[in-house]
Amino acid sequence: MVSASGTLRSRASGTPETSDPVGAVAGLIASPSLRWTACPLGTRPGIVRARGHVLGLEHQGHPERHLRLERSTRREVCRAQRRIAIRRCGLGVDGARECREGRIARGRGARDGRRRRRVRSPECPLQGHLRTPDPQHEQGQRDDGVGPCAIPFHHPASQCNFFGMHSPLSSASDARPTLLVTGGAGFIGSALVRQLIAETDVNVLNVDVLTYAGNLESLGAARHDPRHVHVRQDIADAAAMRALFAAHRPSAVLHLAAESHVDRSIDGPAGFVQTNVVGTFTLLQTALEYWSQLDAAAAARFRFVQVSTDEVYGSLGPEGAFSEDTRYDPSSPYSATKAAADHLARAWHRTYGLPVLVTNCSNNFGPYQFPEKLIPTVITRALAAAPIPVYGDGANVRDWLYVDDHARALRLVLARGEPGRTYNIGGGCEQQNIAVVRRICALLDARRPDPAGSHERLITFVRDRPGHDRRYAIDDRRIRNELGWDGETDFDTALAATVDWYLANEAWVQRVVSGEYQREALWLEAARPAL
Repeated sequence: MVSASGTLRSRASGTPETSDPVGAVAGLIASPSLRWTACPLGTRPGIVRARGHVLGLEHQGHPERHLRLERSTRREVCRAQRRIAIRRCGLGVDGARECREGRIARGRGARDGRRRRRVRSPECPLQGHLRTPDPQHEQGQRDDGVGPCAIPFHHPASQCNFFGMHSPLSSASDARPTLLVTGGAGFIGSALVRQLIAETDVNVLNVDVLTYAGNLESLGAARHDPRHVHVRQDIADAAAMRALFAAHRPSAVLHLAAESHVDRSIDGPAGFVQTNVVGTFTLLQTALEYWSQLDAAAAARFRFVQVSTDEVYGSLGPEGAFSEDTRYDPSSPYSATKAAADHLARAWHRTYGLPVLVTNCSNNFGPYQFPEKLIPTVITRALAAAPIPVYGDGANVRDWLYVDDHARALRLVLARGEPGRTYNIGGGCEQQNIAVVRRICALLDARRPDPAGSHERLITFVRDRPGHDRRYAIDDRRIRNELGWDGETDFDTALAATVDWYLANEAWVQRVVSGEYQREALWLEAARPAL
């Protein structure tokens, strides 16, 4: 059961099991990870209720810290807190019964018998709230006696305090900015997150709904870093996005979440419209509302980076390259929805002043790419001695960009880019598809010889894809000249490193191909409350 001070106790013995059940609940909202079912000792938050509604969560000893929540968001928080407490924080059968009966941390009927009193805080937007006084914590002491009742930054449950009064990824003494990265469990997004965690000191809020292409394993060591928090949520859910912005207070948004496979967009375009268009609109509108309430200095620093593709420009002839001024001419449902998203982003800048930057990149490749894309498809099918499909005559030309170089370019645009500007990001390496396929086969022949002969024997030309663009090429002089970007990895070196990675990580490939990696995601989806 839960006392009015927020301590979870065993019904049989009355001994404390954990002193932060709601903090753990909040952490689980921010990052639905199975490993966070334990609750930390040392902090004792209390649920603040009035007339049966959650008004906020207060760290006792710090009554001035409160999260400003709109009324609708408070109701969502209340529902989410109760559902997650039952499912994920070890309340058990008795705790679930008490929660259903409305006896957990009620404003009345506190089991310790102490009187509840009204406390007014000059900085609290929810004046006249109720809480249970705790003498120890009002003096600013933690249960372990090691110092002030400040939330330790390094603990996952404390850094993810969804209901908390300050940024869940920072504490009063932590000046690190928080970057909101959407699609951070995807191919490009995970590369960006890994790089941000490894090479900077920023906090990363990773919002990814974990569709078929989203895989938390792609985050590597960054997945469990205390500066990284994953939230499984749909960017098209406006209420959830508002709550996340309010709780985490991001300094910038890097929007990479998108449905991105052309073949899938041809078979089922509705999902692409929902994610790429509606999702981007929702995120832009939420960011605008959040940005408009920032103080002048924070508003001047805020950025929204819309990450897009060169496919919005359509198809090129044998000469020329796409510049930032090239007219949009998308050919597939995928590229059309990305074009729509880019137009929305620019409109929100021109109409409302939101500091938006747009990037358009060429074809990415590298480790952790989902096997439906060209390069991992060739590698995996060649290793399985299966036919390697090549569309049409294989002469379609793409400009290839190593994913780590792309991530560095995005960081550069965020740091130095001018709001309202568009930046093309290319690899400077045009290759016909058939040439790339043959180069991969040669690398595999050297590294994993097949007794039956060269892997090139598996190449099979198939009917061309509808609306298949013939050639892409990127003119990236703007980002090079204005921001000083330069791709660090040449194509041959990066391709060899990519092949080596797939050979060394066949277990990861098998988990993705079999769908095993999604089992945890499906379980989490079943357990996740609707916000």
